[in-house]
Amino acid sequence: MQDALLGAVSEWVETSSPGGMEIIEALGGIEGSVDSLPPEIAAYLSTAMGSLISSMKSSGSYDQVIADGISQGGLDESAADKWLGDQGLGSVDDYRSAYNPDVGANEIVDQINAITASSATEAEALTRAYEAAVASGVGSKQIADAMGVSQTSILDAITGLGLQSFNGGGIASGPASGYPVMMHGIEAVVPLDRGAIPVRLDTTAANDAVVRHLQVMSSEFGTMTSELSALRKDMRSGMAYAASQRDQLRNVQQESRDEVRRLSVGGGGYGSIG
Repeated sequence: MQDALLGAVSEWVETSSPGGMEIIEALGGIEGSVDSLPPEIAAYLSTAMGSLISSMKSSGSYDQVIADGISQGGLDESAADKWLGDQGLGSVDDYRSAYNPDVGANEIVDQINAITASSATEAEALTRAYEAAVASGVGSKQIADAMGVSQTSILDAITGLGLQSFNGGGIASGPASGYPVMMHGIEAVVPLDRGAIPVRLDTTAANDAVVRHLQVMSSEFGTMTSELSALRKDMRSGMAYAASQRDQLRNVQQESRDEVRRLSVGGGGYGSIG
């Protein structure tokens, strides 16, 4: 893989100003992961893909177009995934357009032609085609490839419908019978119940665990209190015994001094011998 990578880098150097798609194509032709490369090379490729993605976004490219242009399993995808992950933006797969392998190109063309023929206006035809694509799990690139047009033109047409977009979040509203909206990558859709998210936090188990924990702590505290009380009692007994021994020692010392003094005064001391 490293030999192929060196070849791709050499090709970029020889090209005066390789475009974004050329870089993606060169890396995409090399299967593997940047994790298997030296850290400095992996970081370089990740940063390069990040700069490329940011540049294409700044030029107005759709997320789906950028993601769909990146290979699956190639070094470009691995480098892009690393950059997106470092930015907390997920992975390339999160931005790819939908693809349904069970729907063929001819089926897509026939359905769109039928919708166009039975629609009164272009806007109606686009809306119905969009709804049918969403229902079938068919994305913009799959439609574009089937119709022989650019993916950007498909996305431009969808954007022109004025569909609600939730790239930055929000709340969708429309008839209960259903309505089209524009989604981006992987997004969570939660139906609201009287304007609120129908989520109920069941804290019973957590409360039970807390109660059990407190009961254990109470029991342990009681045991510690009993042990501390016994220790204090032992300490008091020990201190009393030590005081008794000290008093006895003082008495013995005093008696010894008294005996020495008595012997000295009575002439029975340790005078001269002989």
